[in-house]
Amino acid sequence: MTNPNNLKVKAQAIKETWGAKCNKAVYMSSVADSSFPAVGLGADGEKLWPKARKAWYHIYENYADDYDWFLKSDDDTFVIVENLRYFASKLNANEPHYLGRRFKPQGDYNSVGAGYVVSRAALKKLGPTLKDEGGCPSTSGAEDAQMTICLHRVGIEPDDTRDGVRERFNPFPLSHRLVPASVPRDFWYWRYITSKPNTDGPDCCSDLTISFHFISPNQMHVLYFYIYHLHPYGWFKADADLPKPKFVRSVEQKVKVKVEQVSKDTQP
Repeated sequence: MTNPNNLKVKAQAIKETWGAKCNKAVYMSSVADSSFPAVGLGADGEKLWPKARKAWYHIYENYADDYDWFLKSDDDTFVIVENLRYFASKLNANEPHYLGRRFKPQGDYNSVGAGYVVSRAALKKLGPTLKDEGGCPSTSGAEDAQMTICLHRVGIEPDDTRDGVRERFNPFPLSHRLVPASVPRDFWYWRYITSKPNTDGPDCCSDLTISFHFISPNQMHVLYFYIYHLHPYGWFKADADLPKPKFVRSVEQKVKVKVEQVSKDTQP
């Protein structure tokens, strides 16, 4: 999710890097842009939760039957899509799951900056409430807290996504966690964390980390090069193939299903 000022800069960097690794990437802004393309949400760009609420309803209405997992990210979030697929492959998308970086104020909720993910089952439980102010209010609160409230009302709580005690979803750049004391101990982060120990240095983050936040467009390209191209000679090894997505329908498959259904309906 982005805004018109960032679409051709920040969202463009995602489009040229990790966004291309998604089965489907939908870019959303407050104003439609057919040249990018971007879906126009018609919401005030400064009010993030009403905008995100409209974005989730658009996804529910148009894609809920086409994919297993649905990721929402900011335009300065970098996602290692293969690591997300690997983590999600151990879960069942037909069950409600809410993945992300869990914090504890106002009840457990997932950080919006680190990106958060819902399974197809979770989206289908959430979707109908997005039309109901009583079920999922559009009050302009913090997006991550409001999203969690709406999911809580349909019985969905954040999953534990840690790799032991190391985090997979990170609300900061790697440099903020890797270099000791980059995040002062009186900073809000240390009060919000749900797990101890939570440390600086190489043990801060999972070797299969999924996301980092506050990544500039230039750094998007740098991270992409480091992750997907650079490796020391003799150290490269291939991991086992990821399981194939269980529920990704191509346009051709959806047309085939529709044609077969029409044929059955018209048989004498």
